Amino acid sequence: MKRVAVLGDGHEWLDLEAPGQEDLEVLAAEWNLHATSLRDCLQPDHLSKFEQIGDTAFLILRAMDGDAVGDTLQAITHKVACFLHPKGLLTVHRAPQAFLAPLMDQAEQGKGAKSAREALTAVIQGVLRTFEAPLLQAEAILDQREKACFDRRHRGLPIKALHGTKRRIRIIRRTLARIHGAIADLKPLYDGDRPHWQDLKEQAERLQSQADELLDAAQALVNLELNLEAQRTNEVMRLLTIFSAFFLPLTFIAGVYGMNFERMPELRNPYGYPASLAFMALTALGVFLWMRKRGWLR
Repeated sequence: MKRVAVLGDGHEWLDLEAPGQEDLEVLAAEWNLHATSLRDCLQPDHLSKFEQIGDTAFLILRAMDGDAVGDTLQAITHKVACFLHPKGLLTVHRAPQAFLAPLMDQAEQGKGAKSAREALTAVIQGVLRTFEAPLLQAEAILDQREKACFDRRHRGLPIKALHGTKRRIRIIRRTLARIHGAIADLKPLYDGDRPHWQDLKEQAERLQSQADELLDAAQALVNLELNLEAQRTNEVMRLLTIFSAFFLPLTFIAGVYGMNFERMPELRNPYGYPASLAFMALTALGVFLWMRKRGWLR
């Protein structure tokens, strides 16, 4: 899919969606693009970066796909390659980008960017905005899981899902860090318009800081759930140990009087059975009082 918009200064903004190898080669010849930039443009897993090659500024960004399911870089982000050329702006991407469509609509109607650099600024802002909703969603998930940690009704929540959220946040953080680095390298392009570059840099720093905080919170929550699970296991083992302490002496007494020897004390005594039961009860009571005195039954 190909869309072309004429900007306010007369330059073009050409947007290509899912181009083929031949299309890119023809375009590279028309725009005089370097072969290495073309090769990077075709790699779907390439991270964000900025390069200045001759009179062409080459920028790779990765936009977040909020509807994607998964915890890998390729699954939740999509690459957007930008070429700022004397002829105008060229954007190339394989998957549809929801944030690009309204920008192109405005540019085609003459209501959007007035220059190629303004169009590039709008694209970078759109890419950064794609990370806002996923970060808020991850924050809500972590808050919900933190509240559920001490709720006995939610003990069955799998920690694997929490680890998936943590991995997703880590990918977002790494992607934002690369985007922030690429934006920092854009500084020479904004010599006459430093406030716009500063706004982009601050927006990237804010999102990266938010991702850092969420990643720390996710790691702390994983450790908390593991510690709580270990505590619950210890409580179960403690309860089983208490039961064992009660029944161990009773089992010993029953085992001794259960031996089938011919000559055993109290074997023919009519009060032998009640006496053995009374002795077992006194033994259990003694164990109970001893444990309570030591504070083991609290």
